[in-house]
Amino acid sequence: MIDNNNLPILFNVNFGHAYPRCIIPYGIEAEIDLDNKTITIKEAMLV
Repeated sequence: MIDNNNLPILFNVNFGHAYPRCIIPYGIEAEIDLDNKTITIKEAMLV
């Protein structure tokens, strides 16, 4: 049970093994906009 009614919950995001596949890297700063349903990576990834 979660006692914080203002805690946003993110669900039904296609990443990892889901289709269509999207990569969300670990350890990278990102911004989640729940109103616009977007995830924005805030820094460059090193490959």
